[in-house]
Amino acid sequence: MSRRNLLPICVVIVVASISLVAGLVWRYYSEPAEAAIQDIDDLRIYQNQWKSLNGPAVGVDDWTGKVLLLNFWASWCPPCIEEMPLLDQFNENHGGDRLQIVGVVMDSEEPARQFLMDNGIRFPSVISEPQITDQMMTLLGNSDRILPFSVAFSNSGVKVFKKAGPLTEEDLLKLIN
Repeated sequence: MSRRNLLPICVVIVVASISLVAGLVWRYYSEPAEAAIQDIDDLRIYQNQWKSLNGPAVGVDDWTGKVLLLNFWASWCPPCIEEMPLLDQFNENHGGDRLQIVGVVMDSEEPARQFLMDNGIRFPSVISEPQITDQMMTLLGNSDRILPFSVAFSNSGVKVFKKAGPLTEEDLLKLIN
């Protein structure tokens, strides 16, 4: 085989090797990390960072034995705004000893507080530093930061449900049945 025929073969091997390595690196970094928060007790590290926007301070111990639905929302998010009345009414009808819905704000404090007040939203909403909330949402399985985003924990404290996008009444009924 001549040197002239060997050059194209070497070029193909080098290009294929670079493509393989680049593909493996892209796959490694583009695959979502496994959600790390699997139990309601895993939320304890965040509860001291939460500031309640529409009621008394809340924490993990308040939800023991209840189905907990965390709903990440923002006042500038149209699907979040649309689902708020459903969540509020569902919490009023089925809350108490069985269920607690808690909003987790992905917004600035004043617009969120004003939205809650203007719309009469009664379930508690909490806010913390954006990096804390981002980390919590990622560890719950939403690294793309899609809003609204909801995560539910069973009355025994185990994560049982997550959904990126607006909830339906059917979604909510499944949580308590």
